[in-house]
Amino acid sequence: MPEPSRIDLPEGYGSFEPFTLANAPSWDDFEPMLEQARNYWLAISGAITPVVAPVWGIWIDGVFVFSTDPASHKARALAKNPGCVVHLESGDDVMIVHGIAERLTEDDAQSYVEPYQRKYGVVIDPMSPEQVVFRITPLFALTWLEREFGITATRWEF
Repeated sequence: MPEPSRIDLPEGYGSFEPFTLANAPSWDDFEPMLEQARNYWLAISGAITPVVAPVWGIWIDGVFVFSTDPASHKARALAKNPGCVVHLESGDDVMIVHGIAERLTEDDAQSYVEPYQRKYGVVIDPMSPEQVVFRITPLFALTWLEREFGITATRWEF
């Protein structure tokens, strides 16, 4: 379970309730958003500028898993720099996960085939030369609910 703390923001972002572990949001209030999302935005380092691309994936056992073509910009960029960010579509109920991507072996990827198929009705095939599977292990996440920003803006350390 990640540890919560207050996001460090300049005064211009408004006033915040004093942060204590007793009044901190629960990770259990935010994690279902990662599990239930259909589309995710993946931010990676491009050759000159950052690149953002929508992907399908699954949040399972505290990691994010997605597949892509090994010749895709995503796969090539992550091979050079595995640092990345996963963000949900909403700008109101926000989940931003910073992490490190690793390309999975065929054996390691097999445990994600069934949950991915259950979610999307599509099979990821780690044995296929047209697919590679990446697992993103989170380092930290930023979360907030816009309607309660001063209370819910939280940084989570994994």
